[in-house]
Amino acid sequence: MNIDIDGTDFNDEINTADLQKIYPSATGFEVNGLKGDDVLTSSFIGRNGVDGIIGGEGDDLMSIFPSFLSPIPITNYAIFFGGFGSDMVYLPSGSHSVSGFSINTNDYIEFKIFSSNGELTQVSVSPTTEGIQIGELRYLTEDIINGRIRSVGWDEYFFRADGNNADWLVKGLDTYSQYHSLAPQPGTQVNRLYNSLEGRHLFSSNETEIDILTGNGWKNEGVIYYAPKESTAEVFRFYIPTENRHFYTALESERDMIISNQNAFSGWEYEGAAFSAFTTDDFPPEAVAVVRYLSQDTGSHLYSTSTNEQNILNQNSNWVNEGIAWYGDSMTATTDLV
Repeated sequence: MNIDIDGTDFNDEINTADLQKIYPSATGFEVNGLKGDDVLTSSFIGRNGVDGIIGGEGDDLMSIFPSFLSPIPITNYAIFFGGFGSDMVYLPSGSHSVSGFSINTNDYIEFKIFSSNGELTQVSVSPTTEGIQIGELRYLTEDIINGRIRSVGWDEYFFRADGNNADWLVKGLDTYSQYHSLAPQPGTQVNRLYNSLEGRHLFSSNETEIDILTGNGWKNEGVIYYAPKESTAEVFRFYIPTENRHFYTALESERDMIISNQNAFSGWEYEGAAFSAFTTDDFPPEAVAVVRYLSQDTGSHLYSTSTNEQNILNQNSNWVNEGIAWYGDSMTATTDLV
């Protein structure tokens, strides 16, 4: 027996584990959040069945808790439909394994969850849902549908799945091309942003991206330099999904070495040229030096234009000064961030 449950026009929290206590004979539930920013969870504990989760209107978080203590045969089905707004399906980390993604004949994205005792949960996600997060890894349904199986960082996720870029399928958007063609035009200011929760920095010249990030806990530390009108280099960007951080280099040789050596740099995703700049041997006298530091604790890098910040880092034994990575156009840039 399946039970239909509707939410309200406000923010709802509905978990099928709670519904199971109310309807113990039910094998499945169809939950419709209707309006509001809802938290909707499909949870299979001690039952086999089929759950359908519909976000409706609003920015909805739809979670899946895989089969646990289910009777034999142990197979459950969870189907997610996003609706309008920025929606995500979330599978927390746990003692289960997850298959790769596939696309069925209805253009739903499918994957399987194998629980520790042999239980199986089959998951189907409509591309009306913007994202799928499995543990710490985030994927965009637009990428998966278009054959790009790649995890993304929060910065790319928010830019491509939030605000006006939500509902990519209905609107016919190509947010991948939008995001990956963000290199600034000559004279465009380049800002440095900081996420204190994750302890990492990001460079951006895109006002939309900056607005999204600062609205989600990032601090805009100001303009670090301007993209030169007559540049002599490009700054290339990589994303490391396992560490949720970016790496920048202005050396084509270093870029090519990372791309060609995937044994040493497994999972590093090349995102292309991010900014224009000056090389370390061809720059005007007033150019702003960008100094690269390596954290010996984490293996991450920090890029600094601030002499005050550099003095602090130079006195910290954890940080290794790797020298000037590239130069930017000074114009009226703010170079004392600390």
